[in-house]
Amino acid sequence: ARVTIEILEADPVAGTYLVTASQVVHEFAAQSSARLQVWPGRVTYRLRRVDGSLRMAAKVVELVHATEPQPNLTFLL
Repeated sequence: ARVTIEILEADPVAGTYLVTASQVVHEFAAQSSARLQVWPGRVTYRLRRVDGSLRMAAKVVELVHATEPQPNLTFLL
């Protein structure tokens, strides 16, 4: 799979980056409705350099159909 990440902000001196990417999550609700749900959206990450590695400091998921009523979405965390 190929992922395209867009850098929105970068401060290499401070070691912080704000990046975004598209995502599509496929959920098969085997134990409840046996339906396949598709969750397209955009994810924005705030990354911070810690001990030479990039670590996630924050994650925001914006669903394409976010204006519609949504069930429990804990699987996106």
